[in-house]
Amino acid sequence: KVPVPPSTYPECQDEQIAGDSSFNIPNVFGDWFKVKGWKKGEIVECLPCQQVKFWRYDPATPLPWPSPKPPAHTEDTYTVISSSWQEADSKGKLWPMNQTSLWGPRPGRQGFPAKEYSLGIMFGIGYKEKYTVVHDGSSDSEPFLVLYACGVTKQGEYVSGLVLAKTPTISAALQDKVANILTASGFDAADWCDVDNSCAEPSEVSLII
Repeated sequence: KVPVPPSTYPECQDEQIAGDSSFNIPNVFGDWFKVKGWKKGEIVECLPCQQVKFWRYDPATPLPWPSPKPPAHTEDTYTVISSSWQEADSKGKLWPMNQTSLWGPRPGRQGFPAKEYSLGIMFGIGYKEKYTVVHDGSSDSEPFLVLYACGVTKQGEYVSGLVLAKTPTISAALQDKVANILTASGFDAADWCDVDNSCAEPSEVSLII
């Protein structure tokens, strides 16, 4: 079943959500699965076969044009975030998709590192996203992260929420823990989907966007 996008987005709650003061950037490096998405935000978070990779930005191998570059002399504070998923066309055929962007400090390093700033290009349209690390559970026995974002493009503003884990699905115990964190952060846990990560890897080459 294809998720239905919301007709309108809730207001951005970036200032209301403080972020996890214990977060440390190296905690995100590596491979993750997106296991939950906020249905009231960008519905792409609920599409199937979601993986997210983070790695330290290397100025010797910048992201391909027209992706932005970090400001000079700040490269060591930047991370690359690369998300992949499958999306259906008008005939229901699933296609592999990819979105890769910069992840770094906001102007003046406000709230850094729990408050991040993502910059990228998708379908030829630039976007800017204020990310908040709501909860860093990367050191738990079942590692996970809860992220929230407020974004803007020339087409308007949007919000997004996602939960990352090291496995395609998560245990009932972690489901309960995440639900409690979401509730404490002002969300209704019932408004979050479980991502279907059971699909096989696609044979086509990913579309880099």
